[in-house]
Amino acid sequence: MGFPFRWSIEAAQKDVISFIQTCYMFYTKNKRYYRNGLSRLWLYAALTYDQSNDTDPYFYTRIMMKNKDLAGLILETTTISRNFKALKAKLEIVQRIEVLEEKGEIEKIKGKREFIRDIMKQVNFIGAITIWDSLTHKEAVEKLWKYVKKRLLVLEKI
Repeated sequence: MGFPFRWSIEAAQKDVISFIQTCYMFYTKNKRYYRNGLSRLWLYAALTYDQSNDTDPYFYTRIMMKNKDLAGLILETTTISRNFKALKAKLEIVQRIEVLEEKGEIEKIKGKREFIRDIMKQVNFIGAITIWDSLTHKEAVEKLWKYVKKRLLVLEKI
């Protein structure tokens, strides 16, 4: 059966070496850094590693890596991926929603991808009037949670 590659070697058709270099080794100049499999995985960890968290510096990495779509959205939304406070707040909100869903305290969100995109838009809106770095971590999470809580109430009424 072999190792399950994200990109099938058979897809290379003509030049297997070039295909492997392009997809896994960041060999080509025309692909963005986050489209390369290995560099993208490294970047996910580099963006979310929290050296101030003595018990679990990869706490945010684990949250982000639970959902490939979320990880891609975060990486491709530079306003979020470049600001660690906004990124941490976003990831904590996503985790909070998942915990509430698992406990049955809220219904499973239909259209979660769009919901997550809306949260990311809210991060940009907050950043337009507030400097994320001026907020404490708790303030950052609460600003974002205030928006999500309103949306969850709307979802409960539907």
